[in-house]
Amino acid sequence: VASMSIDYLNSIDHTEVTAPHPMAVDIKDQVFSDLVWSDPTDQNGKFKSDRGIGIKFGQDITTKFCMQNRLRFVIRSHQVPEDGRGYMKQHEGRCVTIFSASNYCGDGGNYGAVLVLDSQHFPKYEIIEHYAVPLEDMPKMLKMGNGGVTGAKEKQKAVSELATTAKRWERELEKMIIGVIERKPALWAHLVDISLGNTLMINDWRDLMSEFIEGNHPWPDGAKHWGLVDPQGKIDVGRFLGRWIVNMESDKYSSFLNSAVKHVYEAVVGLDMDLNKTLALFDADGDGTVDVKEVRQVLGMFDLGLTSSQLDRLTGQIFRQASKVARDNGDNEAHVRMNVQEFLGHFTVVYKQASGGAGPELSDFAKEALNAIGGLMMRTPADQLISDMEKAAVKIQKCFRGVSVRKDQKDQKNKDEEGGDKVKTPRTSQQTLAAAGGARRSSTGPFASMSQQASKMVAVFRAMDASGDGILQTDEFVRGLSAIPGIHEMEVKGQALTEDKLMEVAQAIDSFGNANGTINYLEFLQAFESIEKEGSSDLANTLGEDITTVLFRHRLAIRMGCQYLDEEGTGKVRAEDFSTVLNGVNSVLARPERALTTTQISLLVDALKEEVEGDDFVDHDAFLRAFVILDTEQNRAVVKRF
Repeated sequence: VASMSIDYLNSIDHTEVTAPHPMAVDIKDQVFSDLVWSDPTDQNGKFKSDRGIGIKFGQDITTKFCMQNRLRFVIRSHQVPEDGRGYMKQHEGRCVTIFSASNYCGDGGNYGAVLVLDSQHFPKYEIIEHYAVPLEDMPKMLKMGNGGVTGAKEKQKAVSELATTAKRWERELEKMIIGVIERKPALWAHLVDISLGNTLMINDWRDLMSEFIEGNHPWPDGAKHWGLVDPQGKIDVGRFLGRWIVNMESDKYSSFLNSAVKHVYEAVVGLDMDLNKTLALFDADGDGTVDVKEVRQVLGMFDLGLTSSQLDRLTGQIFRQASKVARDNGDNEAHVRMNVQEFLGHFTVVYKQASGGAGPELSDFAKEALNAIGGLMMRTPADQLISDMEKAAVKIQKCFRGVSVRKDQKDQKNKDEEGGDKVKTPRTSQQTLAAAGGARRSSTGPFASMSQQASKMVAVFRAMDASGDGILQTDEFVRGLSAIPGIHEMEVKGQALTEDKLMEVAQAIDSFGNANGTINYLEFLQAFESIEKEGSSDLANTLGEDITTVLFRHRLAIRMGCQYLDEEGTGKVRAEDFSTVLNGVNSVLARPERALTTTQISLLVDALKEEVEGDDFVDHDAFLRAFVILDTEQNRAVVKRF
């Protein structure tokens, strides 16, 4: 409608229904819906509403409407004032919100109000606020008579004001928490993009929250209430972003998240790279460490079934855990780099946690054997563990490398004689491994202890790799295990670990990836990396939380789409229709980048669907009511259910 007039509004039949269907196509129904659901905002212009229906309109829209229709001001309702009062004046007094229901829904803590107009003094008006006593107290007050009622009212007013203040603060905190959750992907992306450390001064943190969430919230007061500020006036941003999470109380949804996380790791393992390529891929400059941007850029090179924001979230969470370990070891400065092997170890934990610790289905014998061998490897000193393996491998490696080096020298000499451009001799496999494995080996800093364990895994892998090609043949793996001191004295389920049994273990590890008779470094890590590693639960939830946050942020749009297709109001839609809604919301609300991938949508629908009379349906009502906000620092206490 180009010019909205009072006459046009009066022509709408508003007595037939209290509100039209959200997806109505009739123009008057759409205007009716916007009148009911739209809210004023302090910014000029028109914007999408957080309600998922209606719009937000600025002062310029209000002024234009009043001028075109010769109005002094607009009185509207259907919105609890943000300050907990019963009214709210905006747009230089031209837009007045009146909300009559005090203590909305029994826990709102707000005043109610009525606006009184007097024709003799128009356009002046009077606003009268009230706060109703709780319903259960009404009979007692009515028995007191007028005098008793007056005294009770005064007492009730004082009590109500205290209760209102407390409720208002509680609701303000709740709004701030929901805002943090909904904007968490953007906050993680920003922190990764600018490579910020894990701590910020409180003023910098306040500015960050104001920029990405809402500037009118009392962020410093909230920080003190939540106990975020340390004695130096700093806030641990990683801890703060990890404190509140949105979860879903649904076994089907948990199954979907496990599938989504497993899909990512299996995509990386499926690349089947040798050790040199794996380390060099993440450690481009060969200094033995990786920073946030290096990891983020590498992960973005492959089709891992993740969106850009999900990759930011995964990367940021891994580095948050690395910084926590650093601080626990006495370094309180911000760290934005970590040992490359430690990163791969953390990444492996993500997958193992999501898949219940075992990856593909393994026999009970293979599971116990892997745990026992892994424990023996960690207990055995590195020099003792590796020496016997290397004795057998050194002769083969010397021969192999001698041939390789002579060939490289001959090729370079031929190029020089032909007058070709001189190129920098590429770093050999062992040079890269030395840089990656030893960069922090002599360190006495906070990463020393964790890097020693990570370097030990690389050294064991190298010692087993007799051919030096960066990938273990299963027989190389078996010979390497056989050389571990004490392995032949071990028994698993009453059976000695003979070469045949060790080959069974090797084949089990190979089944993690392509089952092609070889074991790459990530498969090796997956077999022996402990899922009890500190922070593993946080890491395992990283990708799942990002996906859940996307669904939570767009829950109203998903509900509207499902209700439109659920013509009979059963609370269920066909699985294919649910997929259509998710894809529609994904394409419209997440431009220019998708919020969910096609694979994730497919996995979600498969997990939620159930067969009803030969057809697949999804209970969209139960799904959207399963959202719950948890406080991870209060034993996952429920902050809010939806």
